[in-house]
Amino acid sequence: MTQPKAGMIRWWGLGIFVVLVAAIGLLWLLVVDGLVKAKIEEEGTAAVGAKVELDAADLTLFPTGLTLTRLQVTNPDEPMTNLVEIARLTMNLDGLQLLGRKVIIDEMQVDGVQFGTARATSGAIDDRARGGEHHVPVPADIVTAARRPASSYQADV
Repeated sequence: MTQPKAGMIRWWGLGIFVVLVAAIGLLWLLVVDGLVKAKIEEEGTAAVGAKVELDAADLTLFPTGLTLTRLQVTNPDEPMTNLVEIARLTMNLDGLQLLGRKVIIDEMQVDGVQFGTARATSGAIDDRARGGEHHVPVPADIVTAARRPASSYQADV
């Protein structure tokens, strides 16, 4: 008959687990938000055909959500003007659907929306950055709306 082991916990195994969880948490804090920001800027620029810039992205797990700070989308026809500038965009996402590669936004809040704002630097990109393809033209009604003063818009509540 064998004797049961005195300790029920393998301390070295617990130590490795704690180190792994801490490393994953540190990686999340240092890298994930930057990757999300870079991907939004890259894909947005490719879609619009002009620079899409973002000051910060904050991806959270509990609750699952994404906050974008100072999103600027350049007007491809007027590179010194933004089509839209958003001070803060906050989304609550369905975490279970994300596991299945589906993005379901449960709730979204958009603050500080401005159209037709001036840029400090040009938002034009060269054809190499576009992949040699032409951008999707901006519909005339969006450009017209971007030129209207913000006071002319009414919120439907």
